[in-house]
Amino acid sequence: MRNLLVVLSAAVVGGLSVYFLFSGLCTFGVMGGNVVIGMDVFVAFIAALTIGAAALALSMRHLLLRSEARDLQDLRDRIARLEAAR
Repeated sequence: MRNLLVVLSAAVVGGLSVYFLFSGLCTFGVMGGNVVIGMDVFVAFIAALTIGAAALALSMRHLLLRSEARDLQDLRDRIARLEAAR
């Protein structure tokens, strides 16, 4: 479940950042209440979104695993100290 949460949050952050990047470049247009976007911009949008979300998910997962490893090492140290105190 944690991995799913990491992937979903990375997809949301990646999607919003890519959207605002393309929006800042004025590649989106509005015509009659509809958003108009060129096909090449759409393909670039999807590619950038996928690459950004995947990279962000991998980095978040790495940070999550590193923090869990640190907690496990703390538990191992406590157990070792308790066994040594006997």
